[in-house]
Parts: sequence; C-alpha cells; structure tokens
Amino acid sequence: MTNRIKCLLFFALAAALTASGAARASDWPMFMNDAANSGCASAPVNLPLAPKWSFNAGAKIVASPVKSADKVFIATRDGVLFSLNAYTGELIWRFEAGARISAAPAAADGRVFISSLDGVAQGIDAATGNVVWRHSTGGMNAGSPTVALGKVFLGSGHPHNSVIALDAATGSLLWRYAVGQPVLSTPAVTDAALWVGAGDGAFHGLNPDTGAPFAVVRTRGLIYSASPSILAGIAFGAAGEFDKNVYAFSTGDGAHKWTASPVPGDSQVKVSSVSSCGGRAFISIGYPDQKIAAFDAASGGILWTQNAGSAEGKNFHPSPVVAGNIVFAASAEGTVRAFDAASGSALASLSIGSSISATPAVADGMIFVASYDGVVSAFFGADAAPPVVSLSGPAPNQLTGGEILVSGTVSDSNLERYSIEVGEGAAPESWTALDTVYGKNVSNGAIGVWSPASDIDSGVYSFRITAYDVAGNSASKTVSFRLDNDPPQFAGLQSISLSEDGGSIILSWSPAADESAPLTYPIYMSEGPGGQNFSSPVRVAAGLSYELSGLASGTTYYFVVRASDAFGNEDSNTVELSAVPTKDTQSSGSLVAARLYIPRSGELVEVPGGEGALDSEGRKTILLVDSQNRTLLSYTDTFLTSLKADGKDFVEISVNVYDVNGAQAPGIAVSVSGETRIMSGAAAASRAALSSPPPRTTNRLGRSVFQISSAQAGDFLIQADVDGHDYGPAFRVAYQAPPLSISEAHAYPNPWRPSVSSKLCFAGLMAGAPSSVIIRLFDIRGSLVREIFAPDADTGSLTPNGSYSNLACWDGTNNAGKPLASGVYLYNILASDGTERINITGKFSVAR
Repeated sequence: MTNRIKCLLFFALAAALTASGAARASDWPMFMNDAANSGCASAPVNLPLAPKWSFNAGAKIVASPVKSADKVFIATRDGVLFSLNAYTGELIWRFEAGARISAAPAAADGRVFISSLDGVAQGIDAATGNVVWRHSTGGMNAGSPTVALGKVFLGSGHPHNSVIALDAATGSLLWRYAVGQPVLSTPAVTDAALWVGAGDGAFHGLNPDTGAPFAVVRTRGLIYSASPSILAGIAFGAAGEFDKNVYAFSTGDGAHKWTASPVPGDSQVKVSSVSSCGGRAFISIGYPDQKIAAFDAASGGILWTQNAGSAEGKNFHPSPVVAGNIVFAASAEGTVRAFDAASGSALASLSIGSSISATPAVADGMIFVASYDGVVSAFFGADAAPPVVSLSGPAPNQLTGGEILVSGTVSDSNLERYSIEVGEGAAPESWTALDTVYGKNVSNGAIGVWSPASDIDSGVYSFRITAYDVAGNSASKTVSFRLDNDPPQFAGLQSISLSEDGGSIILSWSPAADESAPLTYPIYMSEGPGGQNFSSPVRVAAGLSYELSGLASGTTYYFVVRASDAFGNEDSNTVELSAVPTKDTQSSGSLVAARLYIPRSGELVEVPGGEGALDSEGRKTILLVDSQNRTLLSYTDTFLTSLKADGKDFVEISVNVYDVNGAQAPGIAVSVSGETRIMSGAAAASRAALSSPPPRTTNRLGRSVFQISSAQAGDFLIQADVDGHDYGPAFRVAYQAPPLSISEAHAYPNPWRPSVSSKLCFAGLMAGAPSSVIIRLFDIRGSLVREIFAPDADTGSLTPNGSYSNLACWDGTNNAGKPLASGVYLYNILASDGTERINITGKFSVAR
C-alpha cells in the first residue's frame, strides 16, 4: 500500500498560504539586508560557527550574497547569477547576464534584480531564472539595487552618472536624477528620503517618489562604493582615501549631526559601507590594517576599535554586519571575526582560506560568506532548542476526505525545513514521504493539502510532520484520522414526471446512504441518451426532488442523478430517465416576461394572452393595440432556441409599426434600450448596470430589426412613443451562461500605498456569471487577516485602463477593522457559479 500511496497520491502545499520567493523578516534579501542599508539581522547567530555547506561558483566574487525565502542568490565577476538552496547549497538555476557583475543582487516579490557593468539592470523570476524585464541605464552599474516602495533604485557610473528609479514590476523608468559624477554606492531609502554617495564626494538626498533633490552633504573625499546607512532619522557614511572621517547627518534635511575620525594615525584610508542598529554605527576603515570601529549613533562617540587584519594590497573592505549582540567582520585577508557589539571584545575567528571582498549575509541563524576566489560558504550558529511543531487539523480520529487540510504550527527562529509523511493505520509500520518544505514557518495555518487518489482505500491513516532547524535539531508530531474516500450508496433517479401545465420536468429519488453529511445530488442532462457530461451538472439539488423549467416543448430530455458526499465523493450510477415537456417555458434567448408600461395614459393596452401569439413565421410576438383592439405595434423575438453567450450570437427583435384604418399610425417612434449586467439571479438584482447599450430607434412604417448582442445580455425595454406618450413592455433577453472562468487575476496597485490610493482592488478577465466571490487575505505566515465578500460596490466595474473587471476592492483593514501593517500579503480568490469553482492565489504588498 505504501507504494500505491507514493504513486497515486498528490500532495501540494496550500498555495494560498505560502508564497514562493517572498522574503521573510529573518531573510537578508539585498545588500546590507534592507532598504535602509542597516547591515543588521533580525535574529541573532550564536557562537561557535560550524560549516553547513559550500558551493564553488567557478569565478571570482566581489558581490555580496543575499538570501530570500529558501534561496541564496550570488553573482560572479564573469556575469553569472546563481540561485542556491539556502539550506543545502544545491544549485537551483543559473543565469548568464552577459556582462561583469560587481554588485549584490536584490530579491523582492518573487523577483531578483541585478545590475551589471554594461549598464543593464534586469528583473529575473526568482523561481525560474527567466528574464522578466531589462533596462539599459546608459552607464556602468557598480552599485547594488535597492528595492522599496515598489521601485528599484540604482546608481550608475560613466557616462550616465545618475540615480534612477525603475518600476519593480515592469522595469520602466520612473525618474532620473543627474549627479554629474559616477554613482557607485547603494542607495539607502526610507518612505520619505533616499540618500546615496557619489564621485563628487557628496551624499545626495532625493525624494524617492519624484527624484527631486532636497539636500547635499559634502565630504572631504571622493565616494566610490561605500554606501550610507539610515537609523532613526540619521544617515551615516564615509568617503575614504584622504578623508578619514565618518559623517552623521539628518535624513530630512542633511543637517550635520556629528563627525568622527576613528583612525587618525592612518595617512589614507579605505572604507566600507556603514551598518547601524541598536543605537550604534559600525564601519570597517583604515589602511594598511583594516579596523572595525563602533560609534554611539546619537553623539558620534567612538565606543571601540578592533584590528581585523591586514588589507595591504587589497582595494576592498567588506562591511561589518550585526546579528544580536555580535558584530561579524569579514576581512581582506580571508578571516571572519566576531566581536561583542557593546564592548568590542574579540569573541571568535574563522578562517575562510581566501580573501573576502563581499559583505556577508546573515539570516536564519546562518552566515553566508563569499570568498574572492569564488567559493560561497554557509555556517550555522550554535542552537540547542528544537523547533515547535503542533497539529490542529485534521483532529484525531476525524472523518475527512477530498482535499484534506493539514494545519497547525511549524516554527523555529532558524527553521531549515519540515517534511510531511503519510502512513496507513494509527501506528504506521512505514511512512511515505509526500513533500519537504524549506525555510517556511507556519503559525496556526495551513501546512499542506492532501488529495488522495480515487482508488485509495478508505480507513485510518496518519500524518507525520517533522521539522529541522539549521543546527540539526528536530521535532515531530503525528495525527491519525479516518479517510472517507468512498462515494455514497445511491440507487439513482427513481421517477420522472411533468408538472401540471406540462412545462416543467420533476425528478425524484430516494435518499443516499453515507457516513458524511450533508449530501447533495448533482443533476446531469442531455438531449440524447447517454450524452450527459458528468463533469458539469446542470443543477445541484439538496433535497430528494427537483423541478426543472425553462425547457423547450417537444424535446426529449435525458437525466441522470448522482449523489455526492461532504468530501466530494460522487457515485457513478448511470440510471437514466427521460421526459418530453409539452409546454415551452424555455427562457434562454427568448422573451421570458412581458408587461405593458403605461405611465401617462390608458389609451393603449396589451392584448390578453398576446405574448403567446405567433407571427406568420411562427415566431413569438407581443402585440400593442389601441382601445379599439387595432394593432399598432408588434414585437417579435427571432430566436426560440438556447443561445450561448460567446460574444457573437445576437437576438433579433423585430418591431412592426402598422397602419390603422389604412393610414399610418400617427407619430409612433419605437426604441429598444437596456442595461447589461455581469451577474445573474439574486446577485444581478443587487448590482448596478455595468453598461447601457445606446437606444436604437425607428419611426418608420413597417418592420425594423434591432439586434441585441449576446455580449449585452440583460434587461431590455421596448418603448413606444405615441404622440408624446410612452408605452411598451419590458422584457429580459436571457442567455445560457458560458463556463465560469477568471484569467489574468491580479491586485492593483501593487505595491499599494494608502497615502496615494484609497483602495486596493482585485481584478481579472471574467467570463460567465459567478454567484459568489470570496477573497481571503493572509499574512506571510499564512494567518487569515480579512475576508471580502462580493458583490460589493466595486464588483463588475472596469479597471482604470478599461481592460479588466473588478472583483472587489479593499480599504486596507483586517477583520477587526484595523489597518494592516506594511508587508507582503497573500490573496485567495474563490469564485463559484453553483457548478464551476475557481481557486486563484497571488500576492501583493502594502507600503504605508
């Protein structure tokens, strides 16, 4: 049975609750970790360090590694970007940029952004390594991109010598600020300010939305690759060479805060980018020896300095990075040293064996180091605590089936992976591995979904979830449940009859037997024996009988009724009964209701029963006569058969204006107009019109034909104006709905900034008529934060570009009415028309 499970079962993580490539709080997704260039990890790394894995990239590396979700991205000087499993070092994909890369990539929202020395910036799909967009800056790109506020910020060198902002989704240029000298450092960005160093020896303050400059801070040197860092409204930076100072200034206006010189004895210095957190700032500075210096962020007081080894002959200084109370400093001589952040005491030293140019990355209790000779190494910190694993669903001994949600918590600050297994019985003798998930904590959410194949036996099964942290600690939980994989026992359709007027068919059956409830009864219909489509019922009944109307008289209809349990198990009986309606009540494509609308006068009346009259060609007509029973107008619907709303078919409505006593009826003008709706049934009644077709008018004697496109199916009014008085029956032109489908679903604007737009909307290309749309929003941990039920006030309205239909819009609050914080969120669109069910997932970000 184990082999059958392995071969026949499908297991998939709940896509609505996880996002491939979505950066987590514990990641290090860009140079110096974040948009502020803080250089500080969100979680500590404990000593001692031990090797985890290594990968030889085959070329020199000067660009820093970054980590996002379960991947590490690293670029080499020969222009190759590698995607590695962050926990095993295994190669996932490689991308050849075509030019030298000396800057760290940046990962955000499922993409990796790189810049190369040929002046090209590119957005790469993080999952596949495929190019999403390319943009030529026109200059040498040596600095790393910074991703924030839905934009990619990037400096470029000669001859462009500018700072640019690109749309992160499309790569299109949003703005450009010309500095006049090479911009090789990495921008530090907040919601209100961007600061970047340039070859003119100045730090430039720009508006991140517009690129407009608002301040310039001058140094005494030339700023190359050293980048500023921002902490609590203060920016820190250094120039280097003959300028031995570190500068601190206000991010709001560039006002001077302090200047410090930690290496006064060095004649000239090389400097790194600054890191800042916990009230302190740190820098690697000096020559020929590399020193690590710590400052009080508020006052500039030098807290401590430590020697990090010789940098003689080397033209680079990796930046110090901070994890908890430890500062890790990679050195040009090939050593990673650890210092106490408060006192500067030396804590540990780790030899890499080759010079290090790139700043390390710190995430998930690991430190990732790229040596100049092309080897990327991962080291993990000491950790004795196992992960936390708990299961909340399925409940022990719970009867379940269909898509079985495995829910609970898998959590560890340094989680590496968790595995999911299934076995037969309450105490399985063997387990079958279903999936292994790397780097994703789950907090009281969906761990996975199991869909057993139809030929798997019902009975008792068990799930086992085992979690591992990066240090190798593990924890495991199991739960046993009862699988219902059998359909109900059902005898099928037992009787069929006509309604009293002969226009409807009544189906009846006896109850099915099954352990799960509620039971439903899908009804399948065809116009030939054995022709039912068992993937698409025409109706789903909850009781033991059902009356179908809207059928054509004289047509034989064949029915099969099946039983379905609460888990979607459906029996396969083929008991078929047929009946022939004797009265035509078909609604699709024909006149289904008629009433005379006489707002001002009783002069004109409708002939009793006139809606059932036929014209000379046997078509249905509605007659409008005067008080002497003389026909003035008749309306004819050409089509009496079901129409499919494919945008091509149309209904022809013939309007005949008659003579009265041999003379033309005086002053009659007839128009056909109406409104189009995107939903049917009760949902349609609550919806405003999507669009109104323009009225079509005739005032000539005789027959005029109005064509109503199936794309405009809705409620129409035939209106007659007789000597200034309005008359006419209103009726509905109804069509057989096409299968429900939603394509190109997306959230916009994405990322969403509430200060710019009051709502975030979900839209797509929709066919068919959904009776319900539910949009569920989750945070990145998989916790449900909001449910949106459509239709709402925006459902069916067009997007600003007119290309899509809105499904629903959202004001940014959770189910408790409180605004959601900035971050990445996941959406799950569930739509149904009673037959088809659609499940779509995606992600968006909020930037407050």
